[in-house]
Amino acid sequence: MKAKQEGIEGLSQDNSAFWDELCGSSFAHELGIVEVNKENLKKFDEAFFRYYPYLKPYLGEIQSDNKIILEIGLGYGTVGQDLATHAKSYTGVDIANGPVAMMNYRLADNGLQNHCHAEQGNALDLKFPDQHFDQIVSIGCLHHTGNLKLALEEVQRVCKPGGLILFMAYNRYSLRTLAAPLIYLFCRVYMLFNRKFKVPSEYGAFKRWQRDSRMDGSPPPATEFITLDEIGNLFSQCEILKKEIRNLGKFKIPGTSVKLRHYLLGWFDRILGLDIYVIAKKN
Repeated sequence: MKAKQEGIEGLSQDNSAFWDELCGSSFAHELGIVEVNKENLKKFDEAFFRYYPYLKPYLGEIQSDNKIILEIGLGYGTVGQDLATHAKSYTGVDIANGPVAMMNYRLADNGLQNHCHAEQGNALDLKFPDQHFDQIVSIGCLHHTGNLKLALEEVQRVCKPGGLILFMAYNRYSLRTLAAPLIYLFCRVYMLFNRKFKVPSEYGAFKRWQRDSRMDGSPPPATEFITLDEIGNLFSQCEILKKEIRNLGKFKIPGTSVKLRHYLLGWFDRILGLDIYVIAKKN
């Protein structure tokens, strides 16, 4: 037990260092954003919700005014700012200081700091009382903790009976994950002919790198993948209101500027998409 606890603490430290670079930094770079200010954050947020057009509707399904809200995993702060705008109180939690600083900057910049704040914390050991929050949102975070089951037990512990949870994790049966062995083999062979091309040498790290990487190309310390069939066990204290597969990569035709993602969203991604979204109601 002690060794396991030490392992979790070590992984949490690694996660804190890795995610100090904001999730979304590559996206911001693509948009030409190099400075954090209100205009650039608005530009980022608009592009973010255009890229994930289903995300606003998911938020709309759980949002109502005057609620006590917890968000775990803050990234660039787009979702958190949207949540805080409607909240009685909003608390954002992240393992790393960078996302916390970004979220608190956004809150202050929008005059929300009196009833909303962000703080560093560990999703595996939330420092909140039982049955405290009306709504909990965690998009693409808990599968990086190293213990998704424990993280979701903590989420359900601090959620009020009747409270709503919006959650996203990576789909084990996405097209990208299923094709990973072939893509890995191709990349390893290609590296023999192009010394500048680099991917992680270890296959597990390569699978993590396929989904997330820092600007320097390094993969995250941990990533778990789930299936739709596992949702019931993971949310044992909840009624599942919705579980859906969504999201695709850019699907650009090689050698052209043609991007197919827009045309595939809404049908193909519901079969072999990258992410699983869950809306659950605490019993």
